[in-house]
Amino acid sequence: MSQYRERYQLKNMAKDRLLGKYPEAILLFIISGGMRMLGSMLAVSLVPFQSILGVVLTLALNLLFAVILNVLQVGSALFFLNVACGQPHSLSNLFYGFREQSNKCLAISWIICGLLFLFELPAQIYSLQTAAANTLSSLLPFYGLELLAQLLFLPFSLALSQCYYLILDYPNLSAIETVKMSLRIMKGNKFRLFILQLSFLPLMLLSYLSFAIGFLWLTPYMQMTFALFFLDLMAPRNLQKE
Repeated sequence: MSQYRERYQLKNMAKDRLLGKYPEAILLFIISGGMRMLGSMLAVSLVPFQSILGVVLTLALNLLFAVILNVLQVGSALFFLNVACGQPHSLSNLFYGFREQSNKCLAISWIICGLLFLFELPAQIYSLQTAAANTLSSLLPFYGLELLAQLLFLPFSLALSQCYYLILDYPNLSAIETVKMSLRIMKGNKFRLFILQLSFLPLMLLSYLSFAIGFLWLTPYMQMTFALFFLDLMAPRNLQKE
C-alpha cells in the first residue's frame, strides 16, 4: 500500500543525507542569509523615510530586494535536491535561478513575495513610522501586526511551498502553471507540511538560546527535510516493503 513517509522518517533520512555535507550546506546558508540581510539594510538605508514619500520608496525597495533575493530559494532547493538524490552539487547551485529560467523564477517570486508584502504592509508602515522610538510600547504593536500577517499568509505559504522544487522538475511549465501545480499537489497535504514545520519548533527555540548559532546546523537540516518531503510527495513509497 502506497503512502507517505512519517515525519520521523523524513527527518532521519535528512540527517543521513547530510552526513559529510554539512560544511557546504552551512556555507550555503551563510551566503544566502548574508545576501538577504544586506538587501534589507540597503532598502532601509538608501531612502530617508521621514516623509510619506520616503516610506513608500522604502517599502518599494524592500519588496524589490525581497523578490530578487527570493530567487535564491530555487538555487537552495536545487542544492538540497541534488544532495538528497546523490547528484553532483556545489555552492554555485544557489544562483541557478539567476542563470536558468530567470523570468519564471522572478515571476513566481513576485507572486509569493507580493502576497506576503500585502499581509505585512501594516506592520512595515508602522515600523518605519516608529523607527526612532524603539521602545517596548512601540515594538509590541509591530510584533502583533507581524504575527497576524504571518498567520494570514500561512495557508498561502503552505500551498505555494512546492513551487521552487517544481521549477526544477518541470522546466517546461509556465510560472502560472507551476503555481497551479503546487496548489494542486498540496491539496490535502498542507496540514501535513505544517505539522512537519511545527516539529522543528523545539530545536528553533534551542537555537535562539544559543545566540542563533544553532541555526547554522538547524537550517540545513530543515531544508533537507523539506526537500525530502517534496520527493515523497511526488512519489509516495510502499512503506510495507521498506
